[in-house]
Amino acid sequence: MGVYNPIEANTTDMTDTEFEKYVASLVKQMSEKEGIKCSVKHNYIARVNDGNYQIDVIAEYTFLGGQFIILIECKKYKNPVPREKVEILYNRIRSIGAHKGMLFSTSRFQQGAIDFAKKHGIALVQVIDGELLYNVKSVNIEKVEIPPWVNLPRYCGVMVRKVDNGIGCSVITKEYDDAIVNFIMN
Repeated sequence: MGVYNPIEANTTDMTDTEFEKYVASLVKQMSEKEGIKCSVKHNYIARVNDGNYQIDVIAEYTFLGGQFIILIECKKYKNPVPREKVEILYNRIRSIGAHKGMLFSTSRFQQGAIDFAKKHGIALVQVIDGELLYNVKSVNIEKVEIPPWVNLPRYCGVMVRKVDNGIGCSVITKEYDDAIVNFIMN
């Protein structure tokens, strides 16, 4: 029996639309918490010179008198997200004239997707069941009973990024949003 990796076994029980609305609400709540003026729209149709694009979530920020647009795609997948999905988002960012992009998924990201996202400034976030934050260090554990006094969110995110010596991960919840806020502001 190998080591159990709960992140790989992640199975969020949301529909595609619920997932997209969860991401939209998370982005909106984080912006409000930080005092950043933001308009968030779900299932947005962008009409530009080279055609129309359906965007799962679009966030428009007003900061220091300027407007910034972030395109957010949501992938409710069981298999790791390939590089091609990040490339599609990157091309939409350029076509629409957005400033940044984020890709949220219920599954992991392939190494090629992580590398491409790093090179082009796209944030990758895996949405997981909040129970997976309860980490027990042991070998051969399938599932751990979480004590009733532990207060975990229903869902949370794990921001995945390439760092010098490997892969970095930051937990994203409504309370812990530093990684997302840093991405938006930088």
